[in-house]
Amino acid sequence: MSRVNRYVNFIIFGFAVVLLLATGSYTHISTSLLSVLPSGSNKEIIQKFETLHNSKVLMLAVKGFDDAALERITKIESALEKSRFVEPKRFVSNTALEEHYNRYRYYIDEINGSKVSKLDMHQTLSGIYEEMTHAFFPVAVDRYDPLGIYAKTPHTPVKLHHNHLILEGYGYLSLFDIGSQNLDEHTEVYRTIKSLLLAYPREEIRFFSPIFYYVENSEAIKTDVNRIILIATILLLLLYLLMLRNIWLLLNTITTLATSSILAIFVVTELYPEVSIFVIVFGVSISTVSIDYLFHHYFHHYYDERKRFNKEVLYGFLTTAGAFAILALTDFTLVRQISLFSIISLGVSYLHFAFLYPQIGFKQSKASAISLPLSKRQISYRTVFVFSLLIILASPSWIRLDSNIRNLDYRNSSLQQTEQFFKTHLPQDERVAIWIEADSIDVLIHRAKKVKSFVKSASIPLSGLVDRETFDVKKRESGKLVQLKLSLSEEAKKIGFREGYFDDAYLTNLEQPLYTIETLKHYDIPLLKSGSKFIAYGTIDKKSLPCLSSFKFAKPLSVKTLFEKTMRQSADRLIALGLLAILFIVVMLLVIAGRGVIRALTYLLFPLAVILLYAHFVPLNILHIFMLFIVLSISIDYGIYTAKRVDVETKRAIAFSLLSTFAGFGVLVFSQINALFSIGIIATLGILALFLLLIFLKGPSDVSHAA
Repeated sequence: MSRVNRYVNFIIFGFAVVLLLATGSYTHISTSLLSVLPSGSNKEIIQKFETLHNSKVLMLAVKGFDDAALERITKIESALEKSRFVEPKRFVSNTALEEHYNRYRYYIDEINGSKVSKLDMHQTLSGIYEEMTHAFFPVAVDRYDPLGIYAKTPHTPVKLHHNHLILEGYGYLSLFDIGSQNLDEHTEVYRTIKSLLLAYPREEIRFFSPIFYYVENSEAIKTDVNRIILIATILLLLLYLLMLRNIWLLLNTITTLATSSILAIFVVTELYPEVSIFVIVFGVSISTVSIDYLFHHYFHHYYDERKRFNKEVLYGFLTTAGAFAILALTDFTLVRQISLFSIISLGVSYLHFAFLYPQIGFKQSKASAISLPLSKRQISYRTVFVFSLLIILASPSWIRLDSNIRNLDYRNSSLQQTEQFFKTHLPQDERVAIWIEADSIDVLIHRAKKVKSFVKSASIPLSGLVDRETFDVKKRESGKLVQLKLSLSEEAKKIGFREGYFDDAYLTNLEQPLYTIETLKHYDIPLLKSGSKFIAYGTIDKKSLPCLSSFKFAKPLSVKTLFEKTMRQSADRLIALGLLAILFIVVMLLVIAGRGVIRALTYLLFPLAVILLYAHFVPLNILHIFMLFIVLSISIDYGIYTAKRVDVETKRAIAFSLLSTFAGFGVLVFSQINALFSIGIIATLGILALFLLLIFLKGPSDVSHAA
């Protein structure tokens, strides 16, 4: 063995590491749930909404209404205000918007017809004049509506105690705006708040902000992922050391698996601006599948005896990679990224194990003493085939789909309880964020007004502006108000008001306002543009949410709601692609296995039947479905290997490969993240099913199957 051949594997690994670090594409790895969502306008809208200042509020409550509680919350407020991203929430109106609203009040508010019909101009103005001339303090007169004829929106009074907000049934309340814009800044705010407030007993103080989910979930996911990867790595090292009994081969194998994962990370993160960390975890797991290529070469003496090319391993790789290629056609971003990662990782590993390792050359060590326990009573593959087929045909009657994307995320029960605490104690209906879209700002304002008129509880800042249609209608109907203003001016002059005092009242002779994104920003009204669409945000009470279905242009701003339909469509497409992948596998089996195709298909159908039995108890999410087809594409490799022979080395290679795969995928069942658990449980069921086949399934009659 030449020196270059001996170390070429490590040279390739070094090149892969340098390539990844030099490009920095690994920074695209994300722990956010949004990174797994299908790309599209809905995802962009949610991402942009989360950058809005008013979507990040910190709620702080101190128990009690005594002087000690007031002193405590005042002290905390002062400390929090020193943070660069935290400032007290100010309940002050925008003066520019107020001025605009007053001038265009006729075009925005409704007129109280009943009040106009009963109006006594002389008496009303005389009363105002009398109060102004005799009052000790200046009298506030609404110069835009001195007669009080515009319908006013009722406001819920804010309850105060010692000039401080309160949380009913608990204690004092403070609200803060948080100005952080990304995860790093969110984390800085979170740690500042935590370090300050955790000094107080939990029963005395409560605090919550939506940004806490980003920070805590991200940290929990990272911790969980690191724990899973550590467990998997330790198990794999122990297994490989026990099974291979060749330190030099073990070092090369670990290097190859690391190289395949690094190159896959590089390609995927270069192609996508955001890649879920779940892709990386799956990628580490899928690399354990490729160890199968090593075992079948090594145990059949392809490395030490320089045997010719192993066609069965090539067929197994092409079948698995082909299945992944078909599944990569899905529109679900996470599945597409995982499929691409898997193709690259398996491809790099296969090239190493099939072509590079024979050049390096490894001496065959004494085989591991591990043997596969075989049942004395073997079962015919035809019996298993028929049993599996019956289960599969019956399964549509019980299969249910879970299309809630939130169920794939980390369940932060502690933070959910704190959030529910504030929802329970706040004296108002629970509100839900909504968004409205249109092709222009004018149409957007008109649609906001429609929603507001239909759902009175809706709070949509844009609905307080003037659209062209409303302006034109009001302009045509302004005659009576013009006459009213003329009467107002004449009567005011008679009573003694100075001339022009009510010039700003009941303005109708105005130009239609033209709004731009810059104008609305000046008014502090949130407006975003997504492609050719303009997006406005608002809130609605949860009870009125069903009313929103009347408007195609308005939707609740909920990940669950927005992506429920998309998830169902993605699941349907994935099932269709999965069936296509199975068809591809069957065709490959017909070409490769020949008369042994039924036996080979048993390795496909039995794991499928076991997983479908599991689906009788648990609704299947999109990752269950995806992993199901992955298990099948992996299982068929063993069908190919055993279609014509089941000798000792073949069974040992399959058993070791399954143990390796279980160490990679099976440990995911210990994850607290449902996305990873979903992958792990399906993989575990599939691996157990394959072990059962190895133990109980009869081999071809012409081949010894002792192991």
